[in-house]
Amino acid sequence: MKKMVKSIVAAACVCALFAGCGKAPEEAAKVVPPEEVALDYMKSMQSGKVDEAYLKEHCTENAVKIIGELLSSGKEGVMSELKGIKFSVGEVKVEGDSAKVTLTKEGPGGKDSDTIDLKKVDGKWRVDVEPSW
Repeated sequence: MKKMVKSIVAAACVCALFAGCGKAPEEAAKVVPPEEVALDYMKSMQSGKVDEAYLKEHCTENAVKIIGELLSSGKEGVMSELKGIKFSVGEVKVEGDSAKVTLTKEGPGGKDSDTIDLKKVDGKWRVDVEPSW
């Protein structure tokens, strides 16, 4: 009888160990939606918490270079333009590994909207910026 109980307990432990092994990678590590990434990016820019480490974690390689140059040439100017602005998420378009998120900005100068481009890199949404020149 004791051997039977031990066998049942052992079988239950093995089942518990393997119960979650068949899950897809997306289920195991939840992917933050592109609209949350875009909103976090703008709020971080607004608060001045964007540095090289932040950019490398939240942006594509191309965006790291472009935004890094922009910030190094006049970070205070960029940040001051965002003071007093409230952001809200508008339209979100996802096509494969690309997304466009429209953020509405509302502040002393009125209401406006911008589109943030994102790309999925290694299963994670990242802000992407193309050069304007």
